[in-house]
Amino acid sequence: MEENTQHPIIILKEQFKGVTDFRKKQGQIFKLHELLAVSVLSFLVGADDFTAMATYCKEKEDFLADFVSFRRNPCHDLFRWIFAHIDPQEFYACFTEWTQIMSKLFPGEVVAFDGKALRATRQADSKTSAIYIVSAWASQNNLSLGQVKVDKKSNEKTAIPKLLKLLDIQGCIVTIDAMGTHPPIAQAIIDKEADYLLALKKTIKTSSLK
Repeated sequence: MEENTQHPIIILKEQFKGVTDFRKKQGQIFKLHELLAVSVLSFLVGADDFTAMATYCKEKEDFLADFVSFRRNPCHDLFRWIFAHIDPQEFYACFTEWTQIMSKLFPGEVVAFDGKALRATRQADSKTSAIYIVSAWASQNNLSLGQVKVDKKSNEKTAIPKLLKLLDIQGCIVTIDAMGTHPPIAQAIIDKEADYLLALKKTIKTSSLK
C-alpha cells in the first residue's frame, strides 16, 4: 500500500465512496460518503448515538466546512435512516481500509491482537455464549484496524489468521497473548513481512509446539 499524504479526513471521506448509495438520486441534499465520514469522526470524539452525531455536526460546522459540502446540518433521523439501510460489510471494509492507511503513516506501529467478550451480550436465561470479538489495535494511532467475531474464546486461535489476511501490517510489530501463540500464526505474521512478540504461559521446548 502506497503512503498517502492527504489529510486523514479527506482519505476517510474518499474511502466511504465504496459504500453503495441506496437512495434515489433525485432530491439528495447530502452525499452518502460525507455523512459516513462525519459519523465516524463524531464517534471518535465520543458520540454514542445518532443524536450525538447530529450535535457534533452542529458544534463543528465551521471545522467540517473544509471537508464536506453540507448545505445544512444533518439531523439525527437522517443518520438513523442511513445506518439502517447501508450494507454493513461495505461500511466495515471501507473503514478498515482507512485505519490501515492511517497506520502506515507511522512506521513500526505496534499492532496488538486481543480477544474480548462483549458485555451484556449474553442473556441470563439463554445457553448462548456472549459475543466474543478478536480485534487488532494500532497502539500508536489508537485505532482498531479490524475485528472478527468468534463463537467463544477457544476459537481465538482460528480467528487470528483470518484477521491477519485482512490487514496490511508490513513493517509492524504484532503482539498476541498466550492464546494466540501458535507456530502457524507466527509464520502468517512473517509472511505479511511483520515482526511479532508472542507471550507464553510457561517455558516449553519449541519443538513440542503443535
